[in-house]
Amino acid sequence: MNTPDSVPANSSNLKHAGGDSANGRRERIEAYLKKRIIQSGEEKGQFLHKELIDDTFDLHESGVFDSFDLYQFLLSLEDDLEIKLQFTTMNPRSFTVFGYLVDVLIESGADH
Repeated sequence: MNTPDSVPANSSNLKHAGGDSANGRRERIEAYLKKRIIQSGEEKGQFLHKELIDDTFDLHESGVFDSFDLYQFLLSLEDDLEIKLQFTTMNPRSFTVFGYLVDVLIESGADH
């Protein structure tokens, strides 16, 4: 789901380079991100099922996050995953749509 505004991966930020499959890495990031989204929703009294969170799930339009919450969530992802997101050069949809966000995290060097 790469967008034209995506930033290339920064290999210096990769935690685990080498023998890991791309699919396995993507699955780990998806599972981690779903868990974090569900936890954030539960904190607000929203109970999501992981099956509802697919590549087209919009974090903002679904009501899980307002603009401020989304920004705080992204900053916490940076800290947790030890990455730097390029907010100024990315298409805003890259941060709100689940599948695009997974791509952004992977391209930023996330591995969880």
